[in-house]
Amino acid sequence: MHRSALAIVSAIVVTAAVAIGIGFAAPSNAAVVNGTTLPTSVVQSDLDAVAGNSAYLCYLNASALVRSNGSAGLSAVSGASAGTYSSSFVSLWMNQEITRTLLEQQAAAAGLPAPSSADLAQARIDLTSSIDSTLAQVAGSQYQCPVAAAALLGGMPAAFVERQVTAQALSEAFLARSAGISITPAAVKAYYEAHTSAFDKICISGILVSSKTTAQGIKAQLDAGADFATLAAQDSIDAQSKANGGAIGCFDPTSSQYQSVLTDVGSLAVGGVTDPLPSQSGYVLLSVTSRTRTPFSGLSTIVRRTMVAGAATKSSAAISTLLHTADVSVNPRYGTWTATAASAGLVPPASPPAASIPNAAANVPGAAASSSSASSGASSRAAQG
Repeated sequence: MHRSALAIVSAIVVTAAVAIGIGFAAPSNAAVVNGTTLPTSVVQSDLDAVAGNSAYLCYLNASALVRSNGSAGLSAVSGASAGTYSSSFVSLWMNQEITRTLLEQQAAAAGLPAPSSADLAQARIDLTSSIDSTLAQVAGSQYQCPVAAAALLGGMPAAFVERQVTAQALSEAFLARSAGISITPAAVKAYYEAHTSAFDKICISGILVSSKTTAQGIKAQLDAGADFATLAAQDSIDAQSKANGGAIGCFDPTSSQYQSVLTDVGSLAVGGVTDPLPSQSGYVLLSVTSRTRTPFSGLSTIVRRTMVAGAATKSSAAISTLLHTADVSVNPRYGTWTATAASAGLVPPASPPAASIPNAAANVPGAAASSSSASSGASSRAAQG
């Protein structure tokens, strides 16, 4: 909760990447993944659709911020000249498309059936919910996006959305299979019943102070029996909660800040107090003032998403193996597929060093003289200034 406000230096980073031309002729295949071709036309169509939709770009930026815990947003989208895309943006999208292709292959190899209409309907709900969850984490900040997930997807080409939904369904099926779990409606309900406390409505109070030393001193007083509300009113530097005895509010699983709150307080019992937690304004001590069981009705998508996230953690080794063992060849204009001990993915083509770029003006008659005159004039003006 104390980390929910994102302090970012810059959301859109200008890069010196090699630009990928939109209108240039290109081979028919952008990549070949274990024998399956990824058409250049599909990649180009997706890039055009994404780059042409500011709301979708805002979501990608929010996603990058959330994944990096607020340290970096989406890199530059446009290339150095009109009609081009930056190679970093192209690589981001190509990595996603290659992973999607690998998931399709893995599902087929495992004998998993193609997603049914019910599977796709659920995947669309999950995808929409996931996007909304990401957007909620930047809501109220300077990176807040203009529309919710439903409208955002509604503004994209139907074929594009269908591929994203199918990828969502295949990803969930692969993760569940790898983690040895089921994500059927009955299994989701059973998971909730076995983990009800993970979906409690949690009410918290806080004491915000400027230093860790001060927070540790207050924690010692609380451990010795001091009253939390009294110390909050006395010592907290957060004016709003201070006036209410430290009361911050209540958060249920549908709240955009719920996961942050849950991360901070974990399974802390009512009346318990956390150790000092770093905050943008100093350090905060949080206390759980109440926990209330949240009915399962309306939580199925949230519970399912929690299960899939857990499955992703359990399946990290399988995912890594899938990426590292893939036979991927990529059109050099997009980069090079590289697998190292630490990671596997598409590495953008490197920008040529400045020394390798010819000086076109030097080939124009009189250009050198004109350049010299201009330089001389500039020096003279600078001296006069």
